Amino acid sequence: MSSEPAARVVVQDLCKTFYFYRHPVHRITSWMTGGRHGAPTPFPALRHVSFSLTGGTSMGIIGVNGAGKSTLLKIVTGTMEPTSGAVSMDGRLASLLELGTGFHPLFTGRQNIRYNARFIGLTDDEIRERMPAIEAFSEGNSKDAVLRNKTGIAYHQLMQLDKAALPIYQR
Repeated sequence: MSSEPAARVVVQDLCKTFYFYRHPVHRITSWMTGGRHGAPTPFPALRHVSFSLTGGTSMGIIGVNGAGKSTLLKIVTGTMEPTSGAVSMDGRLASLLELGTGFHPLFTGRQNIRYNARFIGLTDDEIRERMPAIEAFSEGNSKDAVLRNKTGIAYHQLMQLDKAALPIYQR
């Protein structure tokens, strides 16, 4: 029996290829001619990506624009299908792909945390239990102000607040 914890997220040999046409009409031409005319240009966004994560671990994805970071996250969270490869997981998965995703501008920081935590299935008791750690992580003092009244710095603090409130992976 291995002493290593079991992998909770496993990505195996993941590939994603997008196809671009020079002109919109080429999509129809290609279809009508069986691909003999107006063929698309393939763009391999992901090439044979593999990794595994155990419970309680984190992984950062860093790369230049167009490197496939968002494509990888969309495939792992199930909002996009891979061209080939597989993703398996044990538990729930939530992802914030865009800065500000999930924030309601008329809610306070605390209200946004509660709203998003309920969205991923946490109970009121779980939210109350985690709130002190979330507030400490955010390092901000404006959690009770309406979001639309925030400056850029305070908004960034709320992004941190929300990231702590919504773990990317939870069983």
